[in-house]
Amino acid sequence: MKWIGKLVAGMARRLITPFVPAGKALLYNCWLHKLDGAAEPELLHLDDFIAATGTAIDVGVDRGFYTCALSRRFKRVYAFEINEGLAAPIAQFNPGNIEIVNCRLWPEADTDETTPSAGQPVQNPVPVARLDSFSLDTVDLIRIGAGEAALEVLAGAAATIEKSRPMVLVSLKKEQVEAANDWFRNLDYKHCFLEDFNEVRGSAWNHIYTPFERLASFGIARPLD
Repeated sequence: MKWIGKLVAGMARRLITPFVPAGKALLYNCWLHKLDGAAEPELLHLDDFIAATGTAIDVGVDRGFYTCALSRRFKRVYAFEINEGLAAPIAQFNPGNIEIVNCRLWPEADTDETTPSAGQPVQNPVPVARLDSFSLDTVDLIRIGAGEAALEVLAGAAATIEKSRPMVLVSLKKEQVEAANDWFRNLDYKHCFLEDFNEVRGSAWNHIYTPFERLASFGIARPLD
């Protein structure tokens, strides 16, 4: 019956969208995204792998759907995005618990994002920093949608992950998975997929890394040593 959702979403886009106020646009678009069947299973089933609801981090907000969903579940959400245009809908929607950080996360503190490329001047240079440099405490979930930079984001978040032991949802390319698995294994994390938590088949590119000490609460067996 997915066609019904797509039909309703299409009608809503034509008839309702022009009248949606800016402050409600992100929430409205999240609803449309789910209705027309485009939402990732992990977004639809966030509650099934959330272990605590204090602080969440969203790296690479894209259209803001994860940030929006996290803000309705967590006390505090830090949304990292290098493109201010993408972050604009989040700023308009912000219920008061989202902090938008216009920053590129990278493991090397001395990376110079302001250096011109091919002799061209940089417009609105974006700061570069390690996630660890923000000294965020009691982080309960980190979601990373940084594309090819996913492993670099993780490298700059090692201290935060070791200290807070959050659940980590990260989108990875096939060639990145082995390196990510090795990295998390050294931190006593198990590589999981959405179906390990609720038997719902998840997206092939989304990987959920779970601290060993949280596995039992989800009914997931700890790896044999």
